[in-house]
Amino acid sequence: MGILVGYPNIGGTEKDLQLNFGLPISEQVEMRTPHLPAEWFPQSGVQLTWPHAGTDWAYMLEEVQQCFVQIAREIASREKLLIVTPEPDEVLKQIENQVNMDHVVFLQAETNDT
Repeated sequence: MGILVGYPNIGGTEKDLQLNFGLPISEQVEMRTPHLPAEWFPQSGVQLTWPHAGTDWAYMLEEVQQCFVQIAREIASREKLLIVTPEPDEVLKQIENQVNMDHVVFLQAETNDT
């Protein structure tokens, strides 16, 4: 599974871009001009790269992970959430009783994002 960005329908415009969680894209278009939508712009999901001991968060990992659980809860209460982590089983244990899991998708991947 990967994250793909494309037009949702043939004939879409740059304002119609959407995030697809492994779904087929009807049309692929080369973007020649960067488009960075505002935080309030309609979207089909949010990606979080989960903090773990192999990142710069190590010295305060527990506190940061608690914060990420709260962020995940708020996102998943409204829309799809993609969590990228090398340890999906560990993250699941942290969030499963606090987050709407119907809206959560995991992608297991090595990360070094802080």
